[in-house]
Amino acid sequence: MLAIFILGAATYPISYRLFPALKDRYGFSKILGLSLFTYLSYLFSVDKTIIVFIVIIVFGIVVFQKLRLKLTLPPFCSFYELLFAASFFLFALIRSFYPEINGAEKFMDFAILNAVFRAESFPPLDPWLLGENLDFYYYFGHLMVSSLAKLTGTPMDVAYNLGLSMFFALAVNTAASLGHNLTNKRKYAMLTAFFVVISGNLKSVLLAFSIAYSKVLSNIPYYWESSRVIPDTANEFPCFTFLHGDLHAHLAAIPLQLLLLVLLLNLYREKNVSFFTCVCTGFVLGFLFPTNSWDYPTYLFITAFFVFYAAGVNKKAFSTLSAIVISSLLLFAPFYEAFNHTGVSGINMVGTHTIIQHYVLVFGLCLLPLVFFVLHRSMPTLKHERPVRIVCVLVCFAILSFVSFRTGFQLLAPLLFLIFLCAYNLRKTRKKDPVDDESFIMILVLTGLLISLFCEIFYINDAFTVPFERFNTVFKLYIQVLILFAVAGAYAVYHIAHKLGGVKQKVWLGFVVLLLISGLIFPTVTVLFKTTMFSGEANLDGMAYLEKIYPGDYHAIRWMRLNLAGDVVILERWGESYTLSSRISTNTGIPTVIGWAGHEIMWRFDTAQVNQRINDVNTIYTTRNRSDVLSLINKYNITHIYVGTMEQQYYGNSVLKFNNESLFKPIYKDAHNSTTIYKIMIG
Repeated sequence: MLAIFILGAATYPISYRLFPALKDRYGFSKILGLSLFTYLSYLFSVDKTIIVFIVIIVFGIVVFQKLRLKLTLPPFCSFYELLFAASFFLFALIRSFYPEINGAEKFMDFAILNAVFRAESFPPLDPWLLGENLDFYYYFGHLMVSSLAKLTGTPMDVAYNLGLSMFFALAVNTAASLGHNLTNKRKYAMLTAFFVVISGNLKSVLLAFSIAYSKVLSNIPYYWESSRVIPDTANEFPCFTFLHGDLHAHLAAIPLQLLLLVLLLNLYREKNVSFFTCVCTGFVLGFLFPTNSWDYPTYLFITAFFVFYAAGVNKKAFSTLSAIVISSLLLFAPFYEAFNHTGVSGINMVGTHTIIQHYVLVFGLCLLPLVFFVLHRSMPTLKHERPVRIVCVLVCFAILSFVSFRTGFQLLAPLLFLIFLCAYNLRKTRKKDPVDDESFIMILVLTGLLISLFCEIFYINDAFTVPFERFNTVFKLYIQVLILFAVAGAYAVYHIAHKLGGVKQKVWLGFVVLLLISGLIFPTVTVLFKTTMFSGEANLDGMAYLEKIYPGDYHAIRWMRLNLAGDVVILERWGESYTLSSRISTNTGIPTVIGWAGHEIMWRFDTAQVNQRINDVNTIYTTRNRSDVLSLINKYNITHIYVGTMEQQYYGNSVLKFNNESLFKPIYKDAHNSTTIYKIMIG
């Protein structure tokens, strides 16, 4: 936490200089500083984190002195420091009651995290497929955590959980900074952070009432069912994502999305944008791709929208956008050059559509204020329109509604209607004031609606097949929509509260209080469920659970981290997805012949290679033919063979053949827990 504070303080002079249209330039300095630190660590090796850290501090001091800033902190510095510290320690406390890096896809994230930590160059080695690189995956979120762990000397088992706490606190701080810059009110800064990061969805509210009324618990945990609204898809929201605890790419990208929105607000307001401001904005836009590549196209579109809306379609706007886009590409050229994502093969048309009820259950808590906001903004202008035009629009909407319901495309009419109102409002408003903050919010709403419409027409063709073909498209893009709607929803509350008076204002504020109470149901229930009412021993060691169920593995992994470095290849029982197999490569980052087989097939679309490796691993452990064993060992350049409880259970007494010191020298032996690590003694 101290390292993040220093990075934020060192980066503040840069943000102060480059983003003059923002009143608050301190609240987002931490995520900006961490991004810069991670990027430089990537360029100059993770082993040089201390040098990179010092360089950023020195550069910040130089900028500070050059600007001749007074040696005083901004007036809201203490607010953001307290907010960050409270968010960080609160989430760390919650996580300490269920710190296990096990379950769902935590093993996958921990394997990548350890591989990045061990990497001497990039892309890092794939710990689950010997001889291959992690060139198919966006791993900069993991690099953020591993770089800080390297800098501070934090064990990876603890760094995983501190990383979750860090991203949560960064998301809260950055969302608050965005809300503060939009409203200049701290209470609405907090409201923005609540809507974006803490609030549940409408499904979680109705589900809680259903359980309370029926007093019947489902076999599916409440928190999990809240994120499964639209059939055959996932509908995560930030609060679920953080409490679920998978250190996924989309989790790490949440504070980065918010950071880019803050910088785009500056870009939107600033009339004369400097070249270096464009480069820094492009840097953050570019950082999204290696963190979570799904976000880059969306935010490229949003960036272009803001630039052209604020400045018009002219040479100046094209120059600004070009500087941003080129920076986002050139600065991350090394990553793009090595990137080889084989999991996507184009765009297809959807065969099923989302029904209105499900859409409202996903977005309802922030969608309701947005609808009021759009209507409230549009009504004064519509009053001056000719009645014939309004009637024509309503007739068209009625026809469209009939067609959409008859065809099963229920969202078509309401989405197009709201898109029309947003576009109409933006067109009318731009003639009066092209940099009105309310138009900034309207663009966020419009973008969220367009993404929603995209998901009803197209899906990204990946490893998922019918009926799950929309799974990742809805999953990844709806999180973007949730963030856009949540930011806009918080502003809508502020806007309408200040436009209304008397009884109407009280009714509106009562509605807002109801939203807040509803939003608190999910985090409250889920935290109590996950922590088992805060019972048990608090501990941030994510690997401690392994000592209880596989103590031999636990102690062997600790030993391997300290004693096996360099080009090491470990053979262990091949991995089945969503199980504890591949626990050695996962917890050390040392490559194995084949880890979670299902995931490698999904990532690389090479079933034949994966099956061949499974057969080869089985052969090495089971065959009594020495020449076959040695041949396969040489084929994969295996340096060590691991024999633990899992290998003995799966392969039986055949593992006893490794008790031959002329070929396999035991370099680690835990007789009490039946665990041995053999070093290959042949070249």
